[in-house]
Amino acid sequence: MKDDETENEEEEGNVSKENKVANQCEGLVKSFVKRISPRQTAADGMGLTNYDETVNGAKRAAIRSLAGKWKNDKTLSNFAWQARYGSIDNAVLLTNNDSLEEAIAALAINHRWLEKIDDALWEKELVLIRLTAAVAKKKGVKILGARLADELGAHVAQVVGHTVLLYRPGFPPVLDLDRMVEDRAK
Repeated sequence: MKDDETENEEEEGNVSKENKVANQCEGLVKSFVKRISPRQTAADGMGLTNYDETVNGAKRAAIRSLAGKWKNDKTLSNFAWQARYGSIDNAVLLTNNDSLEEAIAALAINHRWLEKIDDALWEKELVLIRLTAAVAKKKGVKILGARLADELGAHVAQVVGHTVLLYRPGFPPVLDLDRMVEDRAK
């Protein structure tokens, strides 16, 4: 026969497991709702899908400044392309007579990795992607960064060396770029 103390411990363990599952379900529902919510488009007059028109130099500077702060605080989400995902080998480009653009367009992207980046963009709206293992040429980093941004519906805020900084506003937005620009101007 179990004593009252053992039964209480089992009940607490079950409650703890239920809370964990409930939290996981809540996170799943939250991500699902964000993804199925209608996004505003240029046709809506909001221009949120054409980032080249809506994210000007001042906003990009504010994004880069915030990314630098988060990087120093170690709170900026970082993702590195793994060599096992594949890479663009310059020798193969010369042998196959492929252009860099064609080779990058044909490069398979690990979708689980892309989903993790997507989740981070929903959470914080900024991610840093390291593409050293993907392409040797910096021009290739810019092309692959643009391809990743296109896949994710994001904006390339900066390309430095073999890193790409992506920005994509959430729904509702987490970052207020207009306010960030105003604060930087003060």
